This record gives sequence, structure tokens and C-alpha cells, in this order.
Amino acid sequence: MIKNIFVSKSQVEKERRFNPKYFYFIDRRDRLINSSTYKFAFFSDKKYFPIVSDGIHGTVSLMKQGKIKYLYVHSLKEGFIDITDNLFLEGTDHKKYSSKELKFNDVLLSVVGTLGSTAIFRDYVEFITSIPRNIAYIRVNEKKILPEYLMCFLLSKFSKEQCIFSGGGNIQGLISLTKLNKFVIPIPSLKVQEKYRDALNDAIHLQKIFLETISNAKRFFYNKLQIDFQAIKKDMNFNPSLGDLIKNELWTPNLYYPYPDKLLGEIGKKFELVEIGTVATIKKGNEIGSDVYQDYLSKNEDSVPFIRTSDIFNHEIDSFPDFYAPKSVYNDLNQDFKVGDLIINNDGRIGYPAMITKEDKAIFQSHIKRIRVKNENEFDNNYIFLCLLIPEIGGIQFKKFTVVQSTIPTIAKRIEQVKIPKLKKEDCEEISNKIKIGYKYFEEKKMIIKHLKKEMNLLLDYN
Repeated sequence: MIKNIFVSKSQVEKERRFNPKYFYFIDRRDRLINSSTYKFAFFSDKKYFPIVSDGIHGTVSLMKQGKIKYLYVHSLKEGFIDITDNLFLEGTDHKKYSSKELKFNDVLLSVVGTLGSTAIFRDYVEFITSIPRNIAYIRVNEKKILPEYLMCFLLSKFSKEQCIFSGGGNIQGLISLTKLNKFVIPIPSLKVQEKYRDALNDAIHLQKIFLETISNAKRFFYNKLQIDFQAIKKDMNFNPSLGDLIKNELWTPNLYYPYPDKLLGEIGKKFELVEIGTVATIKKGNEIGSDVYQDYLSKNEDSVPFIRTSDIFNHEIDSFPDFYAPKSVYNDLNQDFKVGDLIINNDGRIGYPAMITKEDKAIFQSHIKRIRVKNENEFDNNYIFLCLLIPEIGGIQFKKFTVVQSTIPTIAKRIEQVKIPKLKKEDCEEISNKIKIGYKYFEEKKMIIKHLKKEMNLLLDYN
């Protein structure tokens, strides 16, 4: 490994940078280009990249429901778009900025804040979608470079470092379009690129099946409930008693809003309702302290992902989050989180569930809780997972129990009070099996992405 390099005055003036790490990367980049058997192209080369641009620069109006999905940097996760974190663009704004509407196979890259997060736009995102200026989009000439290959390249170590070291900005990371156009990428033959295309398409297909399986399980659940939730009236006026205020020690309107109890009341007429705390053990994660955080550049082969609430998306755990920790911290904590456990966000994006799979080795922060059923003969974690995804069950109760501490929403210990219906045993088992099957597809998808990253690093021979 080179420890010392010479940087000329002219290089500093040309790059307008005075960052030793940046020039160290430039030296490694140039050595890679000179030693590689592949031709390299700049992102500014229109033969390969006819469009390299970013999203909307103006102020827009956003809604919680709509027809035009609007992404943020945290919506991009290792090749995939988080379809469950929904904000929507107001219609007139979309019309005004229609040129920023994404097209099939657009490759996305975060260029502000967390640099280098990436995804490819595909039809599992069921909405017309637009992006802000924090995200760049790249359209390729598919006769010369395949979008799936570009996507895989952006997952590589070389690309990640290219993003991190090229980023400027005083407060947060920033890759200008000028800098982005200076990025380089190796251009192997289309035959080589097709191998990456086929593998990535397999992963995207598995992701789509996984999400469809979750949707099918929801439909089955609603069919078994047989309740017309739309017919339940929402009361806009209500009067909590002084006794309830004293008992609950909370004065939040959501806690006393009668609509959630009406919904549960209708469910309770047909099915037994049980509190999660009576049928499962609940345990929170740990705070490890920022002094042991490792980012992408400082982590090593043994580092373990440190999972925060923002690292859970599409009902999965991010294998490549923003922060890691030494393996020694993982061993010392010895967290009681294992395969098959249900985890849920306790703060921030409250109530967002995912299941731990065999592909997930991680340290979980204290704002994440794990749920583990005591007796799987009644129902298992997969069944509870789906109950929590149903807006009229999990969603409405999470909103009811949420309080804001300073600026951070939290449900504290009240997750134990969340009630779920106990369907017939055979229906519980059917729902559980659907979720299990879905997560098998998901595990296979994660394996493919990990393999693609490894193969791309080998192709580049960049260590």
C-alpha cells in the first residue's frame, strides 16, 4: 500500500482541493485505470451517458397520499427503492417539474448528505416517481453500457470511495454535477455486463415477489376479518375523563381519540384480542457510543453493521448501513437477537417491522425492539409481523401511543399494550406460512446482492 504520494501545485490548482485523502484516492484511481485491461469512460461521455442530471431544485408541496411518489436520499438502499416510506408530490408541482419524472432503468445516486446511496428504478415501484436535487439520475446508451451493470458498479468499493472522496460541502457531503461528470467507470464487453444484468434482474424479481407475497398475506388477512372499516364513523369531538388522564400519565389527544378503540371494538366482536406483552417477550437493543462507530472507509472485513431505525426498509434490515462497529463490540454485547425474531422501530419511524433472517448479522441500537413469541403453538412472529402491518390494527395503535420527546417521536414501553386479533389457528398458520415463503425469496435476493458486490470488486481488482 502506498503511504506517501507527491501532489504538485498544478494538481491542487486544477482540482481546487487541499485534501490529502482525496489525492491519495486520485493516485489509486489513476493506477487502477493504467493497470486495468478495461477501457474507462467518464460519466461526461455522452456516447455512454446521454443524461446525467439531478432532481427538482425548487420548493415543492408534499402530501402523505397521492399519485406521484417523491423520493429522498434515505429512499435509496443498495440498489433498491424503499416503497414503504411514502411522500407524494402535489400534482401542479409534478406538472411544473415533469422533466424530473423517472423512467424505467434510470440509475439513481445520492449526491447530497449520505453520498453514494444508489438504486435502479423498476416497476415494483407502483407510482409515477420524481426526485429532489439531492438525487442524481443517470440514463445510459444501452447499446454500449447496460443500466444494470452501472447499478452494480455503483455498489462497488471503488465507486463508494469515488463518491466519498469527490464530495465537497462545508456542512454536509455534496457531489456537484461537475464532479459527478468526472467519475470514471470501466467498460467491459456487453457479454461481461450481461452477467451482472441477469443476476441483478434475478434479485429485482425476487424483491418483487417478496413484496407481492406480503400484499397477498394482507389481502388474506382482511378477507378473514370480514369487517367494513370504512363504515366505522370517526368522531371529531371527544372528552377524556380526569381519571384516564391521571391513570395514563399522558395528555396527548391521540391517546384518547376514540376511533382506534372503535376499530378494535369491531374486531373484538369477532375475535379474541391479546396484548403483545402477554404473548411475547420484548427486548431493546443497545447504544454503543459514537466513539466506536466505523463508517464505510474505516470499517474492516470483521466489522458488524450497526442498525439504526433508518436502516430498516421494505421490511428488511440493511446489510450495508451508514455505520458499523468492531466485532469485539458485537461479541461483548452478545445481544439476544436471533433469526426469526421480529424487530420494530420504537422511535422515529415508529412501528415499522422487519424479520431477522440468516443473512442478518448486526448490532441493533436501543431504539429498536425485538419481539419473540413465548408459545409458537398459538401463533408466531410472522403472524404478529403482519398484524402490525395492518393500518387498522398496528398502524392505528402506534399512532395512538406515540408521544414526542423534544423532537423525537417514541412509543416507549407501550408497544406491550398493542393488541392483535387471534384468528382461527389454521388461518394464523396460513398467514405465517405466506410470510415465511416471502422471506425465503428475500434471503435469496440478499445473497445475490452480496455476491454481486463481491464480483464487482474482483472485476475491478480494487482493494
